[in-house]
Amino acid sequence: MKTKMSTLSKFYVALIMFFLYAPIVVMIIFSFNESASTGVMTGFSLKWYQSLFNDGATMKALSNTLILAVSSSLVATVMGTAAAVGISVFRNK
Repeated sequence: MKTKMSTLSKFYVALIMFFLYAPIVVMIIFSFNESASTGVMTGFSLKWYQSLFNDGATMKALSNTLILAVSSSLVATVMGTAAAVGISVFRNK
């Protein structure tokens, strides 16, 4: 019975992962579609990515996102290290 339950739970996890990641894979595939419609795949093209990276507002948003990501990760690292050192010091007393 344990083997059957283990196989069933593995199948259940695989099914959940499929339903989580399948839409992402479909969006990646259709992002290379030449047509503006997502209903019909007319050809493989990078024109949408070219227009995305040529847009000034998009590049400014990307720059802001990267600045925010780096600064927040640095602040979180400093705060986490300070908390770990503080806990270590108070635990040893």
